[in-house]
Amino acid sequence: MIIVNDFLTLGSINRPGEKIKEIKGLIIHYVGIAEKSANVIRNSFENTTRYGATQYVCDYNDGHIIRTMPENEVTYHCGSNVYKPLKFEIAGEDNPNYYLVGIETCIESVQNSKPSNVQWKSLIEFSADFLSRNGLDSKNLYLHNQITYTQCYKWFIDHPKDWEKFKREVQNRINLSNKKNLV
Repeated sequence: MIIVNDFLTLGSINRPGEKIKEIKGLIIHYVGIAEKSANVIRNSFENTTRYGATQYVCDYNDGHIIRTMPENEVTYHCGSNVYKPLKFEIAGEDNPNYYLVGIETCIESVQNSKPSNVQWKSLIEFSADFLSRNGLDSKNLYLHNQITYTQCYKWFIDHPKDWEKFKREVQNRINLSNKKNLV
């Protein structure tokens, strides 16, 4: 897994510099447009007048990840006017962006938002590392659709067995890492 720091401008609309109150989970997103390049998506976060970014972006072609800001900073990736009950379990009446870190995944096409093989592996490694570092596990790994009514991550919504497989692989990696740390 390769993570490259390419931070958005501090004080910009998508990097206000506010701190997250408490990291309670990781949301996996997909860009919803045919774009394989993490660099293009990162730059779209920078060059916009609209709220909407994530702390990380995962490239479709080679699985590299761009960190757009420190993960303890707020960005706006899961806000809504209407939320599902899970949002209230995580954040109460507060904005879920103060508790959830987001990773955007690039896709091959709108019709096929399935992660590439290299992207899948990178996302597994990243998710396990992120959750483990924050004292969390795969129960704290979410799709955007579990918090709001948006159809994001479309592939996993349409293929729930793949989502369960993904979460199992993340948890297995966490468990393996924990065993190595005990030795």
